[in-house]
Amino acid sequence: MSETGAAKAFDAFLTDFFAIFTQRGFRGGDYLEYGGRPDAQRSGDEASIVDTAVISPLLGLLGFAPAERVYNQQHDGSRPDFAPHDEGYGTCFIVEDKDTAHDLSSDIADQNSDLSQLARYVRRASARVGVLTNGLRFTLWTFDDPAAPPRAIDLDLPAAVRAWTTSTLPESAVTALHDLFDQCSRTAYTDTRRIERDIAVPLKIWRQHALPLGGDQKG
Repeated sequence: MSETGAAKAFDAFLTDFFAIFTQRGFRGGDYLEYGGRPDAQRSGDEASIVDTAVISPLLGLLGFAPAERVYNQQHDGSRPDFAPHDEGYGTCFIVEDKDTAHDLSSDIADQNSDLSQLARYVRRASARVGVLTNGLRFTLWTFDDPAAPPRAIDLDLPAAVRAWTTSTLPESAVTALHDLFDQCSRTAYTDTRRIERDIAVPLKIWRQHALPLGGDQKG
């Protein structure tokens, strides 16, 4: 794709991304109104809101057909919320959702943290990228070093939606969404250069991702 074509594709993605949050598909309200409700009114909305109204439409924008989103399917002892799949590449990345009243925990040293759960799912899928979100905070992590995965994206979704609808989107939010588009669009996983790069992973990193036989059985 030409540089101009790529810019147009991202501009279209940006507009469609915020369209997800400006429709009244959030239990009778729009996204900002819903997110402002007390935690007690939003608890337990992982499947009905985060999965259905946020992540599934987002994966559609990224180019994954419904059958390619691989929703909540058991695999090797784990059940991530989404494991978007390309026939040629395999599992592209993992998405783990929590409800909007849940505060995400990201201490990789704590085996019970949300990030540690995501890391296990990513490793078992032989993926390298994982998304962790509660529908209000959107984070993306890369797992070339599973012991200390860097957080590539940390986006405050309500703040971004508010800025998009009332003023100007901050450059930091534009950069985060561009990174999301570049790393998670389906076309990125059909690029032969990416496939070659990911196949040619260094032995040290492969060993970090590989599970010991019979080990790491925690979900």
